[in-house]
Amino acid sequence: MPHPIQAPPGPRTTVAPLQSGAELPWQSPLEWDDGGLNLNENPQDGENGHAWEQLQPHGIYARFGRPILNTLLILVSLPVVVAVTLPLFLINAIRFRSFRRAIFVQDRIGHRTRPFKLYKLRTMDDSHGTEYEAWQKGDEGRVPPFGQFLRQTHLDELPQMLNILQGNMTFIGPRPEMKETHSFACKHVPHFARRNALLPGITGLAQITTGYAGNDALMYQRKFEQDEAYRREYSLSDDLRILLRTPLWMVRMRGWRS
Repeated sequence: MPHPIQAPPGPRTTVAPLQSGAELPWQSPLEWDDGGLNLNENPQDGENGHAWEQLQPHGIYARFGRPILNTLLILVSLPVVVAVTLPLFLINAIRFRSFRRAIFVQDRIGHRTRPFKLYKLRTMDDSHGTEYEAWQKGDEGRVPPFGQFLRQTHLDELPQMLNILQGNMTFIGPRPEMKETHSFACKHVPHFARRNALLPGITGLAQITTGYAGNDALMYQRKFEQDEAYRREYSLSDDLRILLRTPLWMVRMRGWRS
């Protein structure tokens, strides 16, 4: 497994010291720290596109091997995912008394900071506040037993096969963040946006080692180190290792928590 690396060289913003449990103050997504790369909301245009290309993995595996692996994974996993997701979807539809509410759709930050709609099986009852306020407060008893089972086993992630087929996610990559949490992390972790040089993934090195960051600034730093280690190595051996470890992480029923 690649070891955690130091933050890449480049201009740094002034950030508060990282402490476990530190609360992350609000920052507009338009003010994300880009590590001096000027990665704004339209990064694929002009100079910004060149900056992202510098961060993109290159080589034979990135150009040929990874696309072949993704295609094989889709062909092998799609029938299994459909067979497992359908009964879970029906149970959720009964639980929430609606087919539409059985699926949870949320805006996330993806490849090159492009926003996209992420799909999950719904696991929580409605919050009375915004999504950000719900994230700050945590579960607060809003997760029923079946939702807890889905979370602990990661089976709530299965609808993200739709995201893979749409091309805004892949099997292995950094976990896509909500707009607000991405902004928080960029405020406290220099160069955090660099992880978006890759397509976000359902699983990844950070997901099976660091786990869920919550609103802990130090955990976001650790997540970034793992994502950067993966981005810099980007090899078949790492991908196979992550794919083999992911089912083991799931059967332990610990969610994304380390």
